[in-house]
Amino acid sequence: MRLRDYLNARLDEGESRATVEGFQNSVRCSLSDALTALPAEELDQEIHEKRKESDGQTYLWLGARPDPSYVVQE
Repeated sequence: MRLRDYLNARLDEGESRATVEGFQNSVRCSLSDALTALPAEELDQEIHEKRKESDGQTYLWLGARPDPSYVVQE
């Protein structure tokens, strides 16, 4: 699944107060603003791994990166 599709799915589920933070690009925005705030080349990358933590954070790895690229905080 591409990052763009994942974010759209979360929005379709009615999440409106979540935030997205990029670790490599220092972008921090609301989930609803993420589709315009994140770089297009990042939005079109495949999610390689997704890990949901008990504290409401979901870490996302894009491509073959060894470290998480983004975290979505509920």
